[in-house]
Amino acid sequence: MSTPEHENTLDAERLLLQDHHKILGTNVPAVPIVAIAVSAVLLTQVSLARLAVAVGLIVACTPIILGLWRRANKNFDTWSNEELRRTYGLINLIGGFGWGFYFWIAMPDAIEAQLFLAAIIPIAMVVNLFEAASVPRSFVSFHVPFSALTALTYALVADGTARWAAPLFAVVALYIGVLARAQHVLANDRAGLAVRNEELIDDLNALNEDLRRQSAQDRLTGLANRRALEEFMHLSLDQRRDTDGELVALFIDLDRFKKVNDDFGHHAGDELLVQVAHRVQRLVPKHGCTARIGGDELVVALADQHNIDAGVELAEKIVSALADPFRLSRGTVEIGASIGVAMTAPTGTGPMDVDDLLRRADRALYRAKTDGGSTVARAAVASDTPN
Repeated sequence: MSTPEHENTLDAERLLLQDHHKILGTNVPAVPIVAIAVSAVLLTQVSLARLAVAVGLIVACTPIILGLWRRANKNFDTWSNEELRRTYGLINLIGGFGWGFYFWIAMPDAIEAQLFLAAIIPIAMVVNLFEAASVPRSFVSFHVPFSALTALTYALVADGTARWAAPLFAVVALYIGVLARAQHVLANDRAGLAVRNEELIDDLNALNEDLRRQSAQDRLTGLANRRALEEFMHLSLDQRRDTDGELVALFIDLDRFKKVNDDFGHHAGDELLVQVAHRVQRLVPKHGCTARIGGDELVVALADQHNIDAGVELAEKIVSALADPFRLSRGTVEIGASIGVAMTAPTGTGPMDVDDLLRRADRALYRAKTDGGSTVARAAVASDTPN
């Protein structure tokens, strides 16, 4: 099986083939009904045996055409455009010969019935225009045998007064060919517009996703921002009713960060913050959230914790990691970090509030700062007396 040329690509021709496929799927089962209806009108002018043969020919063609359509329907997503074009062309070729021979066999002797057919045939041709004009191969596949056979039928079989219908069909076929070209151009324009609309929708979705990501992300460091942090913490608090795990917050403040800004400038401070973010992010487990909430302040939130020890252990690793020198474009600097760690109280024994948790972590951070910095301080649980 060939590689689908439309893979990962929305193209105008594919949309035209899709429309054509739907039209064929709707019309093919109705073909025998149309043949029977036309035959019923001709019943008084043509022998029942001839009509039975004519209808039988159409009925015999229908399962072949329907089988081809079902095969295309089954493989539509994997077939290439060329494979679909060949199949639809074959369907219309069989239909063109079938209807051409139908009118040959069913041609009545009475002039009135011949003129009736002369009116019906162009209608059938116009119907095919709207079925297949957007797919030129299918259109030509139907009209060449159909027009040739019906014109020849009138030239050889019809009453002399109705033979004028033969060149009429040739003119009608030519006219429909011009219409088909115009229809094909319009269909391509419409399909092209659909492609552009689809691309525009994709661009808008990508833009919305980018905006959504930016609204939850700190632009400098790529960490979560305060809004995303609070959403994470609120969600963790909601889920802890099911998991019995607690939420731990690490409030991080950089030591000597102001000195870096003063000595090297704000650009160096931004460069330092980016490197700090990378070091901290590498240490935080996947179920945690690392956010920059302003200036040189970071918060790490850990969900589903059963005690505060894991938070304290992570805080000590962060303090150690941030104690190593940082190589900036303006030189090498050494800073430190003070961290306050707090944990929510077990369910039912204290407040379940994000602001309360951050306040207690901030107070623990203040203690770490007053103890000389570059250290970790833990807060008492929420049900205890606040520090």
